[in-house]
Amino acid sequence: MAEIEQLNNKISQIEKQNQAILNNSPACTKIIDLDYNLQYMSASGINALDIDDITKFYNKPYPLEFYPSSFKSDMAASLKQCKETNKTVIHEAPITNRLGNTLWFHSSIVPISDDSGNIEYFLVVSSDITEFKNVPMLVLWMFYVQTNYIPTILSEILTEMAAEITRSASN
Repeated sequence: MAEIEQLNNKISQIEKQNQAILNNSPACTKIIDLDYNLQYMSASGINALDIDDITKFYNKPYPLEFYPSSFKSDMAASLKQCKETNKTVIHEAPITNRLGNTLWFHSSIVPISDDSGNIEYFLVVSSDITEFKNVPMLVLWMFYVQTNYIPTILSEILTEMAAEITRSASN
């Protein structure tokens, strides 16, 4: 009896640790059933997507209803590929949160199988890569400014300096 109690305590401890990992991870972790319905989403995803009550979306089709149609069709194809191949599939795409903000996510769709090798569900682990996707836009903007505005500004400064030198020389 003491042995069973020790095992139950150990299981409880492991469950608490796993929940703490999920609650504090920057990755959005989701469990999707074989019918492509959302069964679980971790705190990171709930917060990024600005979802007040995630339970409204449990047992509902994934991708979620407010995602852009392009994301929904691509993610559905990735989930299907994962199911058909029983291999991890990588998916990267923008989504829109409940506030209308565009976020980029890099997702790994992992088939979770039973001891016989049959897929039981999908684990989808997504990382918010929005800030990395915005860097190329910043670089393009800086290049645009550098090639379009800086030469004009420098030309105006040099013209003004030449005029000032000419005025000083003639005095």
